[in-house]
Amino acid sequence: MSLSIEQGRDGRGIQNIRTVADVINNCNLGCHYCHPNFGWTGETLPIPQVEELFQASEDKGIFEVTLSGGEITMHPDFSRILEATHMLDKTTMTFVTNATKITPNVVSEIRNSNVGRVCVSVDGPDAQTHNRRRGNNFDTVMKGLQDLQETDKPITVISVAHADNYSHLLDLSELLASKGLADQHHMCAPSFSGSAKRIYEQLSLKEPQFYELQGMIDASYEEFKRRGLYITFNSFWPATGKRGQSQDLRTMTLVQFTEQVKDIYMIVRPNGDVRLTSAAWGRETVGDAVVGNLNDEEAAMLFDRVDDIYRSGRVRQLPRTIEAGHKFHVGPYNVDPSQTIELISRKTGEEDLLQWQPIRKLSEIDLLQNSFDEGNINALAMQIAAEPKRWRVVNHASGVDIVYDRQTSHMTLLKADETEKLVQYCDQQYNASHSR
Repeated sequence: MSLSIEQGRDGRGIQNIRTVADVINNCNLGCHYCHPNFGWTGETLPIPQVEELFQASEDKGIFEVTLSGGEITMHPDFSRILEATHMLDKTTMTFVTNATKITPNVVSEIRNSNVGRVCVSVDGPDAQTHNRRRGNNFDTVMKGLQDLQETDKPITVISVAHADNYSHLLDLSELLASKGLADQHHMCAPSFSGSAKRIYEQLSLKEPQFYELQGMIDASYEEFKRRGLYITFNSFWPATGKRGQSQDLRTMTLVQFTEQVKDIYMIVRPNGDVRLTSAAWGRETVGDAVVGNLNDEEAAMLFDRVDDIYRSGRVRQLPRTIEAGHKFHVGPYNVDPSQTIELISRKTGEEDLLQWQPIRKLSEIDLLQNSFDEGNINALAMQIAAEPKRWRVVNHASGVDIVYDRQTSHMTLLKADETEKLVQYCDQQYNASHSR
């Protein structure tokens, strides 16, 4: 086996690696931290445009398309969306659901689709905790989560860690692990966004609570991992700039990387708008980040435009500390809510953005300072040799190489010399297994 390193269609590496598409602006729930500023409009991304997104993602080498909403199962063409996943080969499709509308027919359609992972929103281990900010639906959600086991798809549970539930979320991890209901449990703090802006003081985690939750995860990480459940707090680094003790050497989830590197993914809204993510959180975007609309131009052209803009280095980002002050209202740059509302309301021109800092490239992320010795490389090679179709190895446009696990949606970063050793070890593993 000769390990193939993807170089992108033009040989310059792959820049954009994830697409997040809100395919419906409607939901059957009214979670306190989620729905948009002006309510649900009912707008949906038509199935031809969803298919365009799939095809463009596959052609451009995107790692993952994540479909969200609203509640995706309410999309009038949800069945056709699932059928369209068979267009994808290299690219993985995941979707996020509240699991309240999981019927036997939906289970069957998901099982027969090419969906790579199902993400389910659950906010606590019991009705009292979960229902506090999501409505009276815990029993329905848990039944849906149980029924989704029949799809044979990997499942991630996503929990919004707010002031009322964060201390109970490891109890939910225990429930998921003991019953085998998920292989990953991701926790994230609510941001100052959408309807949460009206009650953010009640919802938000205070800075000590970010550390408290991460501390609980650090204390339990290895034990849950041994039991088959990967737990993580995606908001810890964006809010604090620190890394938990449970951080792996070079590996994080794709979602975690896109929280920390602002030029490796794009957002599509239900009205067809394609947006940059250099200054965005939740339902909010600072300035005009729209690069075009699927109603006016083909997805492939818009993907190329996003790619060119990111490669150009023209766009800037808010420094992490300032973004944390606006996004979570924590840290040294914590601001009054009125200041954040003013920031996200005004039309920020390019001349303003130029005063911000350059986007930190993926090749400059601090994880690359961690040693990744030959033992680590050989262990990775053994996994690739055992299940080669599960993995992709990609040269990123920033200069770093990415080993992407399509099953878990985890990325491992490698330097050029480490990639060379990985190729050698993969060849050795393959030759050894075929000489027996």
